[in-house]
Amino acid sequence: MVKMKKSITFMVACHDRLDVFKVFCLNIQELRKDFDVNVTVCTSDIGVYSYASEWGVNSVVKMRDNKPLGRKRNEAVAQAKKYDSDIYINSAEDHIINKAYIDRLLFERLNGYESMGTYDEFFYDYSKDESIFFKGYRGPRIGELTGIGKAYTRGMLQKMNWRMVDDNENGSLDLSNHNILKGIKHKTHKFFIDKDMMLLDLKNGNTLNSIDALLKAGAIRVNKNRIFKHLPESVVKAIKEL
Repeated sequence: MVKMKKSITFMVACHDRLDVFKVFCLNIQELRKDFDVNVTVCTSDIGVYSYASEWGVNSVVKMRDNKPLGRKRNEAVAQAKKYDSDIYINSAEDHIINKAYIDRLLFERLNGYESMGTYDEFFYDYSKDESIFFKGYRGPRIGELTGIGKAYTRGMLQKMNWRMVDDNENGSLDLSNHNILKGIKHKTHKFFIDKDMMLLDLKNGNTLNSIDALLKAGAIRVNKNRIFKHLPESVVKAIKEL
């Protein structure tokens, strides 16, 4: 008997980084070896919009402007309604996650959790060849999840009315999402990355939350091999070529 693959939908708010989007799509192709993966994209970039279908995106919507960021995020989420998946994952074109993390999400879903995610994540700035580990928010924002890899069941997204953040939000999407979730009764599970998982945010000198800013916020420098050893060789090669 052929074992049915679990269904995963990535909901992607995509900016104007076509080269990075290509790496994201390559990682999706790797994940499709183990999962039935759908990808929904909302973008203002004509290059991303043009190549999306060719690179394996299931559904793409083009916005006239890059902002508001909140509307872009919610457009990607709204498209996901058409896919009946086990897990729906918040993403961006610079987010790379591995199979071990998805396995953990599916395990927690079986335990009855409706929303899941990590406190921590890794960053790699390919323009400077710098890598860091962000240990999580501190101070008044302690306990918030990072943006990368936030995951939901279909029932949870229905409770959220298929809306992750405020439509007009242009600042902290993490905080906006945190505030929405606080107002909804649900079962959530927050955890730290274990030794096999990888949640990677790809940076360059022009992106928000620079490496320097993250170091000031408590991140620590790590060897990039700590990151790359948990990713497929094809994805690592593509990252190094950015």
